[in-house]
Amino acid sequence: MKAAVFTDGGRVELVGLPRPACGAGEVLLEVAACDVLETDPAATPAGQVPGRAMAGIVAEVGLGIKRWSPGNRLAIGAAVHCGVCHYCRRGLFNLCDRLKLFGRDFAGGLAEFALLNREVVDHGIVNKVPDGLRLSHAVLADAVAAALAVHDDLAVSETDTVALLGCGAAGLLHFQLLDVRDASVIIVEPSSSLLERAERDFDVQFTVNSTAVDVAEAVIELTEGLGADVVISPAHSPEALGLAVSAGRKRSRIALLGAPPNGRAELDVTAVHQRELRIFGSTSYHPGYHARALDALASGALHCDKLITAYPLEQAERALRDARGGETLLPVICPRDDAAASPALPS
Repeated sequence: MKAAVFTDGGRVELVGLPRPACGAGEVLLEVAACDVLETDPAATPAGQVPGRAMAGIVAEVGLGIKRWSPGNRLAIGAAVHCGVCHYCRRGLFNLCDRLKLFGRDFAGGLAEFALLNREVVDHGIVNKVPDGLRLSHAVLADAVAAALAVHDDLAVSETDTVALLGCGAAGLLHFQLLDVRDASVIIVEPSSSLLERAERDFDVQFTVNSTAVDVAEAVIELTEGLGADVVISPAHSPEALGLAVSAGRKRSRIALLGAPPNGRAELDVTAVHQRELRIFGSTSYHPGYHARALDALASGALHCDKLITAYPLEQAERALRDARGGETLLPVICPRDDAAASPALPS
């Protein structure tokens, strides 16, 4: 089979690898779509097949597999929990002490086939793709699930005004899901071109250019002098934490979904103390959110085509380069020629 692997220099090379053998308790997936993250080179060992979340068609099932059959369309989340550690026993699977990932611990989806071994079958995130949902769209379920989880943790409702820091792919997914909840959303972003695209392609009504105006003053002005009820920061910049604290009203709920590369940022502890801010981190999601995410995608509420740029497997290196350079919002590798364009077949 054809597969992409990372070299020692962090480049993507297309190679020929043996098609994985499907043993007892395992499933062989013909990959139709897989996401590409600009952080993949740092997280993927040299020689490994990269790619985290994926979607495809079951090619073979091993002895003992009864949940799925050849021809079923499946979406696969990136993470695999152990099921036995302190956190797994309490249902906090995303905080598993032995969490494994596709593209790091298992060969990822940038290949014509991917093996779902016993660990993945028993403790991974695997769901059937709803009828009518394209496989190239189903691969977004991993990111959508994480957004749904943090929105529930924040208890976002139609009465809330949410300040959303950033309108890259993650920010625009959050925006669309918050819109479904009828929350009022203010997007804060330093890039004029990204703000223009958000307004043009996603009907964003309220935006703040953080390089042109004082963010706190602008958000307060848009919220009748109070500030946002909720602040969500998918951004990884050191400035994001400061913006999150300044944009929220007293007792606002603030979720941090990323961190600077060195893991450090300045925090106005006095503001947290005196304004009783609620700050928490969020990483990944409970596996149950994955099926909810697929249903949300199948509902048509999200503009997937405006987020995704599809690349053939042979252009994996270009997809990674475009992701790093901001040339595309969300690159998706489609090893099957028909995965991006053809209507989805019934599962």
